[in-house]
Amino acid sequence: MGFLKEIIFIFDYICPYCYLMLPEIERLYAEHMIKVNWIPTEIYPETPLEGTDLKTFLGVRKAEKAHKLIREQAKSKNLVFYLPKLIYNTRRARLLTAYAVNKVPIEEILHAFYNSVFIYNENIGAWQVLQKICMQLGLSYEDFFRQLEQQKLDFIIKGWEEILNRYPIEVVPTIACGENILAEGVCSYEELVKMINE
Repeated sequence: MGFLKEIIFIFDYICPYCYLMLPEIERLYAEHMIKVNWIPTEIYPETPLEGTDLKTFLGVRKAEKAHKLIREQAKSKNLVFYLPKLIYNTRRARLLTAYAVNKVPIEEILHAFYNSVFIYNENIGAWQVLQKICMQLGLSYEDFFRQLEQQKLDFIIKGWEEILNRYPIEVVPTIACGENILAEGVCSYEELVKMINE
């Protein structure tokens, strides 16, 4: 059976709202044969590789309010969620995704990174964490690093950027179909199905 429709899911690994939407997007494929084009982006590209303090970045009240809301939504979706103390730089994670995307099912890549961030609170900008994720996914860290040094992943990143440039992205997750943005931020599975079928 072929795919009925195709959507684009634009996300960042540091975004908890993207993490919350992951089960809904995976369910779309399972129940409606919706093809998903997963496009990673960087919402805070200026973040240093060692990360930056979350509460300093967002403000204490905003961070605590967001944490409470996200924790409640995660619980309703049976997702484990621990708020990281830092906002991590996701540039290297995006590069590893570019390396892995044709070698490992994308869902495995996504879960490996989101687990690192929101369950284990690991800095996915750190080489040792990327090496650990390579081991989890059965990938060669040495080959990844070699391709990175030889700039062989640039064409995949360029392809993602071309897709991102089609849309006026203000928040993630952003869900698009064709030339239209269907949804921004968190929405229910039922709302998502309705938007796709309209």
